Amino acid sequence: MNHSDVSRALLLALCAAAFAACSSTTTEPQAGSATGAPDPDAALLGGATTVYDETANAFTLAGRNLSSEHRDTFSLGDHLFNRAWVDAAVSPGSANAGLGPTYNSPSCSTCHAKSGRGAPPASDSEPFVGILIRLSVPGVDAHGGPLEEPTYGGQLNPSGINGVPGEGTPHVSYTE
Repeated sequence: MNHSDVSRALLLALCAAAFAACSSTTTEPQAGSATGAPDPDAALLGGATTVYDETANAFTLAGRNLSSEHRDTFSLGDHLFNRAWVDAAVSPGSANAGLGPTYNSPSCSTCHAKSGRGAPPASDSEPFVGILIRLSVPGVDAHGGPLEEPTYGGQLNPSGINGVPGEGTPHVSYTE
C-alpha cells in the first residue's frame, strides 16, 4: 500500500468517525421538560442523527439514520480507523502495510480512543499521545489555509519506521 492509498484509507476512516458521532441507543433525550420526559419542541443539535448516548462509547456507534447500504462503508472505515499499520519493509504483502516513513501513531484509535478527541499530556513528563502539532509559516496556501512548513509539511511526526528518525519530540510545560 503506497502513501496515497494510506491517505485515502485514513480519509475514509475519518469520514466513518464523523458518521460515528451520530448514533443512537434505546434511550430518548430527557432534557427539556420538568418531568424528565422528552420535549418534542427541544432542538436536536444533530438533527436525525442526534446521539442519545452520553457514555464514552457515543462516538463509536453508526448514525441511527444511516441506511443499511452505507453501514458496510461505516464498518470498513471503523475497521481502518482501529487498524494498526506496519512498515511495508518489515511485513511485505501485509494488509496492514503502509505506515510511514514518519507518523504520529500506528493507528488512528491510538490517539482517538473510542473515536473521540485526543487530549494533551496531563503532566510535563507524559509523552504526546492523542494530540498533534500543526506546523506553518507566514502566508496562506492556494485555498486560503495555513502555509505548510517547507521541510516538515503541515504537522510534526514524532515517530518513524525502522531506520527513519522521527521529525522531533514535542514536550509541554504547565505553570499554575
